[in-house]
Amino acid sequence: MARPNRVLKLESYDPNPLLDRLISFVPSQNDVGLAAALGVTKSNISKIRNKHADISAEMLLNMHEMSGLTIRELRDLMGDTRRFF
Repeated sequence: MARPNRVLKLESYDPNPLLDRLISFVPSQNDVGLAAALGVTKSNISKIRNKHADISAEMLLNMHEMSGLTIRELRDLMGDTRRFF
């Protein structure tokens, strides 16, 4: 049974600054281009923006590889202030 993701419940959690920052790394600089760069659908990005889905560990690693930002920087951008996850 899957455990509910606690990051979605954090008051500080907002994935939009993270997604907006990542868009600067893709040529088209929009959600469609970001989705393509991350290997997901535009719908996945929309669900993340609207807090209907979390950012998986795999996607976080893809974001790191795409951008060169550290995992800590990525987590800070989305307001994930937990020390451990």
